[in-house]
Amino acid sequence: MMEKGELKHQGLSVVTFCYTLAMIAAGSVPDHRGTHFVIGFMDSSSTIPLKLTLMPRTTSTVSVNITTPLMTPVFSRQIELTGGNATAIEIPGNVNLRMNANSIENKGLYIEASSEIVIYGLNAANSSNDPFLALPNDFIGSDYYAVTPEYTMVDSFSQIGIISTNVGTTNITITLPNAHPLEVEFKGKSYKQGDRIQAQLNQFQTLQLTSDSDLTGCRIVSSTPVSLIAGCVSHIDKYSNGTIYTQHIVEQLYPVSVWGKHFAAIPFSNTADLFRIVSKQSSTTVKMALKSRNTLKILGESQFTELNISCSGDIYIVIESSHPIMVIQYSNIGDATQCYMVSVPPIERSVNYYSFSARMMGHNVLMPSTVNIIIDSSYTEGIRVDGSGIPRNSWVMMNNSGSGPTYSAVQVNINRTGLHDLKHSASDVDFMAISNGLPLGILGETVCDSTCQKGGSATAAPASEGLHPGVLAIIISLCCAVFLVVACILAFVIVEVTCRRDGNSKVMPFIG
Repeated sequence: MMEKGELKHQGLSVVTFCYTLAMIAAGSVPDHRGTHFVIGFMDSSSTIPLKLTLMPRTTSTVSVNITTPLMTPVFSRQIELTGGNATAIEIPGNVNLRMNANSIENKGLYIEASSEIVIYGLNAANSSNDPFLALPNDFIGSDYYAVTPEYTMVDSFSQIGIISTNVGTTNITITLPNAHPLEVEFKGKSYKQGDRIQAQLNQFQTLQLTSDSDLTGCRIVSSTPVSLIAGCVSHIDKYSNGTIYTQHIVEQLYPVSVWGKHFAAIPFSNTADLFRIVSKQSSTTVKMALKSRNTLKILGESQFTELNISCSGDIYIVIESSHPIMVIQYSNIGDATQCYMVSVPPIERSVNYYSFSARMMGHNVLMPSTVNIIIDSSYTEGIRVDGSGIPRNSWVMMNNSGSGPTYSAVQVNINRTGLHDLKHSASDVDFMAISNGLPLGILGETVCDSTCQKGGSATAAPASEGLHPGVLAIIISLCCAVFLVVACILAFVIVEVTCRRDGNSKVMPFIG
């Protein structure tokens, strides 16, 4: 006999299923596109103006408002994006948006758009131009682990920046990693490894922590969703001639809710890229398959492991874990040239269509200039870059870690500015794409994360004919509601008949 708890469970399952269908139909599955962003910029020891690149999802006119709500005087700019073209915005030098070390400030930058857009941020230093992909408010979360590179040079500092997005007060708990000695100063107090820092932020306020030690594994938990950026700033006398090269690398990190268990990547640099893997859960098994060898690590909570992968050696890395992990890729770290920090999206959050803008950033550097593509080896022939296919002999097959599909990778050079399209000819085939400096797209958390596979487009896919997504969502929701009512009636009928048959009916009859 079906118990009341079972009926409740069945009803909730139907509601969840209907809600998921409606979200997908309406195109509201969270991803890196959005209409509301709250972002920040950490100290980069630079006076180079901050830059934003705004890219609309549609060819229709998109109105964008950029403002610093808490700063005095307030910086505000209104622009219109037209024709689907990307637009670069430079923040005036007299708008001091860069955070200061170990303090709470009013430096959140609020961006509101009339339709979905993609935003790249750039906080350049005199020897680096590492952009980051800004994540919208519907993507961010309230549980993070920080990742910062471990420099061996002197005068290098790890950084964590927190930006509050919600109305009211947000309580922040920062737990410093316990793997090695470190010290952080905050509000006149010194904190050591394993210590907890408590703070409160109002909407649009920012908090930056700085340390001369590695802050990887630092956990940030908040009472409401926040944005988290992490990275480092360093000063390098590369050639011992008195010329100081300042590097600043940064990335907006994914919340724990969108971590994954399957990753694949190839290096960007001609030397070697560093891959850092962070776990949240204890006893996390991480299998890493490389060209020349396989390796296995067991990680505890907030622990990490790392590997160097070179273009001339192992060429690639395929990662599989027993619990969700985060993977960060570093390129050219410690060199007085271009360096990057990239959050590698999980393969399970891959999409089918990407659109990105290549622009000349600082120092006449084209960004992005290289795109790495990872896909199931069975579907390589369907990849199209600006409408053109990729020669079969360009792909490198990647050994997996023992289970799942075999992946192939290719590196595509971008040699012109402007908009670029990257898609698969089959609409149901997803793949991963990241560039030197930023991921090109990622799906966020949905209610179906634990029960279904997701696919979709990372930017505007070509419009399909038929019902408007909003209308379709309403129709699906109504159909689901009718289905739910019928299911409930049927369930009560079954319970009533069963109880009467057993002679112990305790259910109020609703049929004759």
